[in-house]
Amino acid sequence: MRHSEAANYFGDTQSYAFNYLYAPEFSPNLSSVTPSPTLNPAIMNMLERRDPHWIILSLGGNEHNVLSILQLYEKFDFILGEEPDLPLAPGAEIYPEAMARETLRDWMDEALNLFLAFRAASQAPMAQVSPPPPLPKAHVLANPRELVPNPLYRKKISPDSLRHKMWRIACGLYRETCRKAGILFIETPKDIIDENGMLAGRYWGADATHANDAFGRRMMEEAFQFLSGATGD
Repeated sequence: MRHSEAANYFGDTQSYAFNYLYAPEFSPNLSSVTPSPTLNPAIMNMLERRDPHWIILSLGGNEHNVLSILQLYEKFDFILGEEPDLPLAPGAEIYPEAMARETLRDWMDEALNLFLAFRAASQAPMAQVSPPPPLPKAHVLANPRELVPNPLYRKKISPDSLRHKMWRIACGLYRETCRKAGILFIETPKDIIDENGMLAGRYWGADATHANDAFGRRMMEEAFQFLSGATGD
């Protein structure tokens, strides 16, 4: 999002900063997790220096893809409790939803701890944007890159329905952690999701898992609207 676009929400007198948390000066993001998650001192210093009015987070987001995009061994699937009529893959071993959730929770552990660390570090209103829904199998096959480097693996890409369910579980874990931490969770607007529960085509990125700039801009707009309503600005 350009400065001029952000100014429509904040006013021209405000300043804005986008910080890439994978930058060397911020890595690792956490300096400790016990007795409570604590941010890297460089991130703490940045927050203290800027004293932000709002904070919009985009933490993690790709764990559901890493965990579910390939089924290298046996096929698996599960029934999603909040929408049990979603299709099951033929011939798949059916696991409990709790198994999928807790496995995913382990993969998301750092991101979930980051929410708590950011909340402890600042009293500013915060929002976390939802990760994009997964991209359809056809797009993954057309853009395998580093995620599916071995051509033999491309026959083992999971069905879209399973990947949609894993994304739903991931969003549920983000939502639950944000609620406990007092952080707004910005849901993916329904028009961004296609009829199969995947990312709508106009928001596809250039690789197997990422959305494009239009998705990021749309989610920032959603966050601005929610935060301006929550703070009365």
